[in-house]
Amino acid sequence: MRRYDNSLAYGPNVEKVKVSDRLIFVIASYIIRSISIFITEWGIHTGMINSFSKGFGMYFLVYACVFLLLVVLTNASKQDKVFRMMFFYINTQSESGLGVMRILAHVVCIALLIPVPFIVREYREDKGEILTFTEKRAIVNAVSKFTTFAWILTSIVAMRL
Repeated sequence: MRRYDNSLAYGPNVEKVKVSDRLIFVIASYIIRSISIFITEWGIHTGMINSFSKGFGMYFLVYACVFLLLVVLTNASKQDKVFRMMFFYINTQSESGLGVMRILAHVVCIALLIPVPFIVREYREDKGEILTFTEKRAIVNAVSKFTTFAWILTSIVAMRL
């Protein structure tokens, strides 16, 4: 038992999340945020999205799908160690299942912001079928600002949890 506890390669300290694992998760969540904003902006400029509520909904739908894909790729197979080593922060089999708690904390932080489109009145109203460039830019900027706050919140939680 002492040999296991003192082992640098197989000991219990190897299975703990370190600051580098947290930073990789923060960077990954920023990349997911960027992808989601890009797709939302594309939807606004093509006319699929014509209100702040729809843009915000599209952002969270894309974010949730990409984040879920990352979680599944990390935890799907016991033989595939590449994603487990890269995204050790969301590995559900590390540190007695603390990865599940980290995933839930991240999802709850994001889900707490879902009511924002219903609270904010000025960006919420449908402008009609065709939006001007300034209206489109206003929707993109509003979604970007709110998602920046969501990313900062989840990053702070990730660095502490």
